[in-house]
Amino acid sequence: MSSKRNCRAQCALILAAAVLPIVGAGGVRAADVTSSWTGGTGNWSVPANWTNTPAVAQYPNNGNGGFTYDATINSFDVLTLTENITVQTLSLTNATINGNFNLQANQTMNWSGGAMNGNATTTIPAGATLNMSGSSRRTLTRTIDNFGTTNWTNGGVTGNSFEALGVFNNKAGATFFANTSYTSMGAFGNGSFTNQGMLIKNAGTEARWGGITASSNTGTMLVQRGIVRFVGAVAQANTATLTAGTWIVDASAFPATLSLDQASLGAIGSGARVDLIGANSTFSQIDALNTNEGTFRIAGGRNFQTFGPFNNSATLAVGSGTVFDSSGTLTNTGTIDVNGGLIVRYAGSSPIGSIQAQVANARHGGLWDRSGITSTNARNAVPPITTLGVIEGSQFDSLYGAGAPFFGRPTDNSSVLVRYTYYGDANFNGKVDGADYAKIDTSFNNQASQGNIGGWFNGDFDYNGKIDGADYALIDSAFNAQTGTIAARPGDAPPAPAGQVVPEPSALGIILLLSGACVRRRRR
Repeated sequence: MSSKRNCRAQCALILAAAVLPIVGAGGVRAADVTSSWTGGTGNWSVPANWTNTPAVAQYPNNGNGGFTYDATINSFDVLTLTENITVQTLSLTNATINGNFNLQANQTMNWSGGAMNGNATTTIPAGATLNMSGSSRRTLTRTIDNFGTTNWTNGGVTGNSFEALGVFNNKAGATFFANTSYTSMGAFGNGSFTNQGMLIKNAGTEARWGGITASSNTGTMLVQRGIVRFVGAVAQANTATLTAGTWIVDASAFPATLSLDQASLGAIGSGARVDLIGANSTFSQIDALNTNEGTFRIAGGRNFQTFGPFNNSATLAVGSGTVFDSSGTLTNTGTIDVNGGLIVRYAGSSPIGSIQAQVANARHGGLWDRSGITSTNARNAVPPITTLGVIEGSQFDSLYGAGAPFFGRPTDNSSVLVRYTYYGDANFNGKVDGADYAKIDTSFNNQASQGNIGGWFNGDFDYNGKIDGADYALIDSAFNAQTGTIAARPGDAPPAPAGQVVPEPSALGIILLLSGACVRRRRR
């Protein structure tokens, strides 16, 4: 009789699965059977060790009896795997799973405590989720391969009483959310942690990987809130060069910090990228950076000052409202993309000629399609009325006073300043006004007795070494189409030049009319 009842139960389940698939949240098909471990210490593959709902005679392993399974192990028992096991959902609390066989959760694995041991792999496939919650410390001596999504919100991971055992691989295309808040015993303290996909921290205080864990990042690490800290060695930062991986600290909304405690980096290698976004973004191990062979980007008001000379042979990008401050010779054989500001401090002769030449080469008549010192914002501007201006720090100080701030950084007589602004903004106040027309007119008239006069500060806005009709065309176009002040920092713009009064609109209109008349006369 019991055999017949069991057969009827199986037939009913198979018929239900064929006629009306059970679908859970997100359109994922629910398991046919829910299995709870009740067997104490024992073998996973013994049906008597499980209580099943509905009551089927199999142990949980997808395909047994034609069913799929959810498995729950909520005890301090020890289970031994004697074959590869696949289930839809696995919930593991406190228990220990041993055995040199693989384990896979197709939809969800909830690991709030306990241990997974053995010379084998636990797999979270693409589309599946691993949740590591609860304050208990987990033991891992096997390998976890995450191809889906992992949510780490609490508790630590150890390789069996702090031994360097166990491997966690966040695979390419996978996402690991490190949204835990570190407490004692709450770090990753296993053998190794490898990120080939995306590691994100956007909640919680600190996610910590302990000194025993050998870590590696060839994917992307994105810190948007709190701290991501690697106390132990990180493979890509074992020398003075960061060799690979993408490392983003984005403090746009909240303070964010990345720390590689054992690293001291002077260079970004050709296979690496570092982005610092927001004034409260911190990655102190690159504070002494002197060389960039990969990609280095600062943005959102996250200024960066070098300790000395800086060499760039790849891509250095400076975002809007942000300045890169080179405290020594700036050598550039790659591309410096300035959409905010650039300061080059020097001893001896000024490098302004070389810097102007690099801007002129990148500008390429307004195409902005060559290497040198370029501007993505200028290339994409519609209408094309923005560019990069280059002046001496002494010229800036002559307008705004000794040591006047440029993007919040002090200036002096031995610095060259570059900023993204409108064509015609000779005085670097982020707009085209009467003072700029006065400057270009004065320089143009002085050419009659002095010969060609070049330089942005004098009105040579296309860097061809003289003031001519092309410069007037550029300033006129910018004045007519400008839509406001391009501030050095959000909410910040230089004051009016000392001793000068910025004309009111009515007076400015008169000045422009007179300037335009002069230009027309000169062009005849």
